[in-house]
Amino acid sequence: LLWQGRGGADQVQMLTQPAEGPQQGLQLDSTQEQPHPQQTEQPAALEQQEQQQQQQPSAEQQLQIRRQLMDNGVSPTQAAAPAPDTCPDTPTAPECATYKYPAERVQQDLDALCSAMPDMPGCSVRNACQAHELTDERVCNGMVLLATLCEDMPSMSGCRTYDTMCGKGSVIQECSTHAPIRRMPSWSESRQAMFDMCEDHPMQQCASCTKTHCPDPLASLSGACIDMPDMPECAMFDRWCQANGEGRLAYYCGEDGGGSSSGLPSMLMYFHRRVSETVLWRSWVPKTYAEYAGTVAVVILFGIASIGVKTCVTMLSMWWKVQASYEHMPLNSFPSSPPPSPPFAAPPLLLCWMPHGPQWWQNAIKATISAVSITLDYWNMLIAMTFNVGLFCAVIVGYMLGAFIFASVPDNFAAYLQVVTPPNVFVDCECPKPTAYCATYSGTDDGEEGSRDDEPLNPKLARKAKSCSKVAAAAHQGDTTALLASRGGDIEAAPKRIIHCGVGDAYTTPSCCPGLD
Repeated sequence: LLWQGRGGADQVQMLTQPAEGPQQGLQLDSTQEQPHPQQTEQPAALEQQEQQQQQQPSAEQQLQIRRQLMDNGVSPTQAAAPAPDTCPDTPTAPECATYKYPAERVQQDLDALCSAMPDMPGCSVRNACQAHELTDERVCNGMVLLATLCEDMPSMSGCRTYDTMCGKGSVIQECSTHAPIRRMPSWSESRQAMFDMCEDHPMQQCASCTKTHCPDPLASLSGACIDMPDMPECAMFDRWCQANGEGRLAYYCGEDGGGSSSGLPSMLMYFHRRVSETVLWRSWVPKTYAEYAGTVAVVILFGIASIGVKTCVTMLSMWWKVQASYEHMPLNSFPSSPPPSPPFAAPPLLLCWMPHGPQWWQNAIKATISAVSITLDYWNMLIAMTFNVGLFCAVIVGYMLGAFIFASVPDNFAAYLQVVTPPNVFVDCECPKPTAYCATYSGTDDGEEGSRDDEPLNPKLARKAKSCSKVAAAAHQGDTTALLASRGGDIEAAPKRIIHCGVGDAYTTPSCCPGLD
């Protein structure tokens, strides 16, 4: 029976089957001659005997078959007759131990069962095997599927032959070698589990499995348990997946991805609450409450880090501006004269867009930090688009905590720079505009004291004192350079009368505006 496929098996069967007619058995001795029919027999009998003799192997063929059997460890005396076709009805007979249920009859029984109840889990597995989603022979074998279906629904008409053939006391070995799929959820168990889960947590799979219409409860249960693995109804599903490891049921259990639920949680386009959610990457799928809590914490850190990176860019800009002022401005005093007016021929506006000097590497650093900030922002956006309530709230809380932590950092850093920066270096701050006054002295310009009348500078006095008008205009425009250039000097002298202009003490923050106190 082990010899080279169907051809060898047919020859072994020819050696072991009893012959019809006057010849009772095929003798393996090549020297023994066969008896000839009598001359008085009918022509039809002679023709039948000749056909039997033509079908029998010759002496050389018998010798060759004997040698091949011995080479394969089977002697001709060990080759038993095949099990009769009556074994499904008499499975306890010793000669039925090697009986094989014909594949054609297996498919007929499967067709009958799945036509009557196509929503049975065994039929779902059969459909997956036919679609090549499952390929393991331990799951897709016809006898295994038939055994699985008949274990679930033994009273169906398609299981009558199997129930008798593999019932109590059966000696047919095929019944044990092709046992049902281990821990397979039954039709009623998978449906009830789905109904209970949908009552507690509405999920996408609930729409495809209702009490009135549930075409594939096993596939629906698979998707629901991958989305919410911690629900108590999924314990049965987990035991089934664990009992059939090694990727046998990857289509349902998600071990290789793919399958009815693709091994990944489905994407719901409305706010929902569930533990299992795909976060950014295929491998980032929390399945327990602890993993979900860790995911929420990481998302909060994303928001805090995004605000912190933006604050870092602002602080770098302030620091570089102070450094540039420190390197290019005199530290002893302000200029004694107003800066010259810009030349008539201004440089091309295009040069304003081009970095100069250290701005090249400063811009490179800013661009890199901005890329990190944008990446974090888009990660948070994609996480919020999962519509998971917990993850969405984590994004908002992350940005809120980031603003709370870093909102005052730029102001504190500016104050720090004011302390550590030399006094004549400009720092970004707002200063009040100075006031100008004009005092008239009665007397001479030789240092003799005279009477002084202080009054605020007004348009009439400004028209009389052109120099004071210039100072007033500078004060009105906030031109501190022009004010400092003319502060405390005798602008215009006349016999017996001196017009003196000055600046009032309007600066309340001398540390912010050095030199103007």
